[in-house]
Amino acid sequence: MMNACHRIVSAAAAFMLIAGFATAAEPQVAFTHVPPYGSTENLAGRVENVDCATHAVAVYIFVDTWWTKPSFAAPLSPIASDGTWTCDITTGGSDIYATQLAAYVVPRDYAPPLAEGWPQLPDELAANADALDARAVLGLFTWNDDAPYTHREIDIELSRWDNASDANNA
Repeated sequence: MMNACHRIVSAAAAFMLIAGFATAAEPQVAFTHVPPYGSTENLAGRVENVDCATHAVAVYIFVDTWWTKPSFAAPLSPIASDGTWTCDITTGGSDIYATQLAAYVVPRDYAPPLAEGWPQLPDELAANADALDARAVLGLFTWNDDAPYTHREIDIELSRWDNASDANNA
């Protein structure tokens, strides 16, 4: 367990998918509220360019290993008509110590893989990554309020910018 001086307040990896400047409206998912480390608050987010009536959000947390949330019996979080969703990510014993979060927009009738302490998420969840717009960006962020001023943030962004012939564009 981490002590209070080293808690990661926002989340170890807040997943955001941004497909800006796409000609067709690309599905997007973003976290609007990431509970503080050690909190029992719900995770909240918003989806865009998705039929809310036919889709849901599959959420996974990492507490030493990956776990399905909110539960194996109800592995999908419904999306409200305005595109918002919430997920109780603290339904297990040590869930308040989650350091990574992952959210996927999936069809409502999809049966997501039930992560039961897996070391990594299955490739099935990223199976449609090749269908993403070439201008999509994956951003992973970690934040620590207790670290010295110059050591507070790590930001990793992976992207390609729609120039398939450029070797530096992968």
